[in-house]
Amino acid sequence: MGELFKEFNLTSLDRLLLIGSPICSIIGSLVHAFTSELNINEFPKTKIKGKVKGTIRSPLEMVLVLKWLFYRLFVGGAIGFVFSLYFVGITNNDVTSIARLLAFSVLVGYSAPKLWSSQEKVLTKYIDNKLKEVLNSKGEKE
Repeated sequence: MGELFKEFNLTSLDRLLLIGSPICSIIGSLVHAFTSELNINEFPKTKIKGKVKGTIRSPLEMVLVLKWLFYRLFVGGAIGFVFSLYFVGITNNDVTSIARLLAFSVLVGYSAPKLWSSQEKVLTKYIDNKLKEVLNSKGEKE
């Protein structure tokens, strides 16, 4: 890996950015996963006889949750890596610029699911409108 960094003439700050940004995005994605699972505005309340509200997950549900979490962390890491590629070679040679980019990559990892969801809605609406236009134009020609 070191030879690859030397081949592309990457500075030590560029290397830190390429390694640290995916890690920070994974952290942001993990925080978003936790906040989507938990109600952080409310302390967990107990039911009768001190049992905690909620259900115990079956082994299959746990596997699905772990699969979902793994995918989410992988996507967060990929987003962080792509994010770091935008800034390789153009950062100032000081720690503050890297710290800002790493902090921003945490936010990118946190907000990525929301951004994708909104993009998906916009894209789906656009495709639906184009399909309606095509179907209407075919109906008018016949």
